[in-house]
Amino acid sequence: MSDVSFSDSRLRSEGARSARAEQMCRLAAGQVARKAGVPISEIFAPTRRRAPIASARQLAMYIAHTLLEVTMSDVGACFGRDRTTVAHACQTVEDMRDDCDADARISTIEASVLAHATGAAARVAGGHDHDAR
Repeated sequence: MSDVSFSDSRLRSEGARSARAEQMCRLAAGQVARKAGVPISEIFAPTRRRAPIASARQLAMYIAHTLLEVTMSDVGACFGRDRTTVAHACQTVEDMRDDCDADARISTIEASVLAHATGAAARVAGGHDHDAR
């Protein structure tokens, strides 16, 4: 019986983690999509896309992992990619940040994501999250 309760507890914990990961990945992808001018559906598309969309996807994965602290495995699952693809995306974006202009653009998007993440957390804490009802 204790094995069942442990398993049930672990599944609930994994479900909550997956829901948070999904929310954080969607937040990152939404902000990147807006700033890059690409449809969010293209960022989550299961196949490769042209360079601007692939770059936007890489940036969204990078932000979800580095800024929003979602594991690479969970980011990969949210974007329909492998964890190693997320690692490659993170390295690619880190390399892009060597350029001052690119770093400034990325920092602006990160600030936007943080503002939205902080606002969402405050709404939930204050009981004003309409999506939670």
